[in-house]
Amino acid sequence: MDDDRTTLNTGDGPSFGRVILACCCVVAVILSAALVAPLSTAIGDAPADSLVVFEADSGSGPGGLGALTPGSKTSVGGGVTDDSNPYRSLDTEVHFTVESPESAYWRTGSYAAYSGSGWEQTTDSQPYTGDISPDARGERMTYRVSLKASATALPTAWRPNTVDLDSDTNLVVTEGRAVTASSDLAAGTTYTAESTRPPRNTDVLRTAGTGYPASVQSRYTALPDTLSPRIASLTADITANASTPYEEAVAIERYLESNKDYSLSASHDGDDPVSSFLFEMDDGYCEYFASSMAVMLRTQDIPARYVVGYSSGELTGDNTYTVRNMNAHAWVEVYFPDVGWVRFDPTPGQARLDAERTAFERQEDGTYETPATTETPDSTTTPTSESQTPTDASTPTPSDDGTTADGSADGGTADDGTADDGTTDDGTADEGATGDETDGVDSDDTDEQTPGGTPSGPSFSLNRTPVPGADVTVTVTNSGDAVLDRTVLFNGEPVGVTDIEGQVVATVPYASNLTVSLAPEGERASLIAADIGPIPQDSDASFSVRDPALSVSTSNSSVSYPLNTNASLSFVGSKVTASELLVVATVDTVPIRDARVSVDGETVGRTDATGRTEFTLPEEPGNVTITVSRGEISGEQSLTLDALSIRIDRPSIPLPYSTATVHTTLGNESAGGVPVSINGGRVATTGPNGSATVTLPLASSARIVAARYGQTSTTSVSGMLLNAGALFGTVLIGVGAVFGTAYRRGSSPLAYLSALRSRASALLDTLLAVLVSGAGLADTLLDGFRALHVRLRTVVQGVVDRTIALGELPGLAAAWVTARLARLRNSGESVTERVARRAGVIDDPLDPEARTIRDCWDEFRGHVTVPKQASRTPGELAAHAVEADGLPAEPVFVIRDGFRDVEYGGRSPTDRSEQMTRAMAEIRTAIDDTDAGGDETDTEIGGEDDR
Repeated sequence: MDDDRTTLNTGDGPSFGRVILACCCVVAVILSAALVAPLSTAIGDAPADSLVVFEADSGSGPGGLGALTPGSKTSVGGGVTDDSNPYRSLDTEVHFTVESPESAYWRTGSYAAYSGSGWEQTTDSQPYTGDISPDARGERMTYRVSLKASATALPTAWRPNTVDLDSDTNLVVTEGRAVTASSDLAAGTTYTAESTRPPRNTDVLRTAGTGYPASVQSRYTALPDTLSPRIASLTADITANASTPYEEAVAIERYLESNKDYSLSASHDGDDPVSSFLFEMDDGYCEYFASSMAVMLRTQDIPARYVVGYSSGELTGDNTYTVRNMNAHAWVEVYFPDVGWVRFDPTPGQARLDAERTAFERQEDGTYETPATTETPDSTTTPTSESQTPTDASTPTPSDDGTTADGSADGGTADDGTADDGTTDDGTADEGATGDETDGVDSDDTDEQTPGGTPSGPSFSLNRTPVPGADVTVTVTNSGDAVLDRTVLFNGEPVGVTDIEGQVVATVPYASNLTVSLAPEGERASLIAADIGPIPQDSDASFSVRDPALSVSTSNSSVSYPLNTNASLSFVGSKVTASELLVVATVDTVPIRDARVSVDGETVGRTDATGRTEFTLPEEPGNVTITVSRGEISGEQSLTLDALSIRIDRPSIPLPYSTATVHTTLGNESAGGVPVSINGGRVATTGPNGSATVTLPLASSARIVAARYGQTSTTSVSGMLLNAGALFGTVLIGVGAVFGTAYRRGSSPLAYLSALRSRASALLDTLLAVLVSGAGLADTLLDGFRALHVRLRTVVQGVVDRTIALGELPGLAAAWVTARLARLRNSGESVTERVARRAGVIDDPLDPEARTIRDCWDEFRGHVTVPKQASRTPGELAAHAVEADGLPAEPVFVIRDGFRDVEYGGRSPTDRSEQMTRAMAEIRTAIDDTDAGGDETDTEIGGEDDR
């Protein structure tokens, strides 16, 4: 027998070895397709840049998936042939999915030390023991992550609080609060996490000051001695017009975004990638952008660190994000006192998204849906860009020469020449000033005129628009000359004496109007620093006058400015009951110092030198009003403290040990991360959608409590034992009725049990027969559709070639339908027969002329021209016999089904089959007819050639 042909299993059951071999082949085909697809799609009519795509990631740790396995060290950049860098990959393989109420950047690691060529972690990881950020301020979010690839790092949103892993794997926390596992986490691992999102309000960040903790200052501003001094010089030029660390960070971020292009093909020469990127390269990708910004900030003594992980990913459903290999990313976190670490992303966001979208559409043949910005700033905050980094429209992007892109001076606007600090090009304030005799900023005394008509007397100018609480420089001149040793008054109160340049630095009072004037000549004020507590290094100093003992002459000239009296309030923390909330009060971005803070009219504190104070919100839900006031300056904001509520979806007849779903809400929103207890014992925590599945206890009732935010909400389930008793009683009655009936009829209970067991066995055999036969019927239907396709193609070709007349089509269609119905009827009868045989209802006919299944199959294989039949399925052999060899379809499918009964259905190959015997007879007849017709055709063709 030819070894290339499929042989029958001589056993009585299916060939399990063949099944295993088939499964291995399927896996091999899938793996081959997965490897070939990315390579084939990356080539074609794509741009040249798309050919430099790195889709195989070895990573830096076990698991080999780049950002999912960050190590303790990482380099920056690399050569264009380096295919192990996950941050330059455009592979669309899914790494994990997230169910979250909002999008986020998913951190997997951070680095504290810059070595000059890469980044390192400087401290050992610590075991995870619970809430790792209990003192974090901000809004809390709960989310659930499902890993689709092996990983050691657990992606979390900053700032992570808790991680609830669905396994017993030990977790550790790195120095930057990244959460990692002590061993590889397999694909399919899921966990629920809670994080506190830091505030992104510009007023909060701008007024944060520079009061850094010593440990943060020393660790996150350190730089290697070999760092090029040109980096610090360039950074100083870029940030020359910034007055706070926040403004410096924004200026650096905008400089990199606007002066460097995005390209995954970038590489650097030399040891220092930051110097190469800033001074030699025109483009780069996230590693270059993030490393450069972190180093530049450190040159200005601003704590910054390098962070890796993933961007938001693709929005693939309601609150569902699919994060892929190509979303691996690097960014920067900057430290702000009272706030913590805040993300900045200097990589050009739109260019990066375009690259990801192009790669996705090329590889996946679909649309790439990016999430909308969810970190919406407060009303006083400038909207953010795609990277969701906090920005301020008043801080323009500087260029290399310190000007903005449109050529205007950095810190001003191009259209009117007015700087954003409120001064004009000549250094004077440009709005809101009214003099005694003239409008404008400069005020000339017109009481005295020179003979030529030129006014004489003092003139006042300010270096910025006056804002309550801000320091301003007053310059007093007379006919262009500085006025020396004169006392300057703010609203009639002395604030200082002019120096040799005619200037005084003073604090604008908390009033609705500022009037600047001079005291009579010869009178001076004794100025004493006000006792308002420590003043941050970057804050404006505040002074007031004590006991001036001056008489103010109303005959001197003055200039007046209307002042903004509306305070803006920003909050840091969760606006929920019983939580700690930090309020930041400002007027035109200037902090309001020593202001009274009240909640519903009750004083809860006073603001410090940075305009902030912390207090506790009430424990009762409802509306509260927060008010901040000092002098004529005030502002208020109403907050709604939502009530926590719980509801339960339980079975209609609750029983002990049955499951129920608990839902918690805060106001109208789902509340995740809420502990749930039953009868005093904690049993679950709600997930991102505010739900949790619980098991009801063995008790008559269950009291289910959700407790968080100083609130508790309760529901209950009762009557469980009563329901269980009723159900048990019903079962007993039913069983008693059955056995009672058996007893009355003279049957023993054991006989009933034996009959029930035999019925179950017969039912199982029948089910197996239905499954096997049903599969054969499905194959018959598929073969029918395949034959219809071939037939239609033949008929169409015949009509085109004019060998079939249009009038013949109805007859051909009717004949085909009749044949199909007959075949389906025969197939249905075959299925019924097999089912009946399995159930023991009928027996196989014992026809002595019928051949065995093995004999019929061996003869059939001899008529099929497929080489290497061992690699073909029965369906493929049958299809080839019909379509290529021209054998009649119905008998071929009978032979195929008989083979399947032996291989998959458990029939013996020595069973005799009358159906298969008839089918082989029909096949032999068809082959004989075809051979006879072929001989006649050869004779006719030969005769034509001889003519």
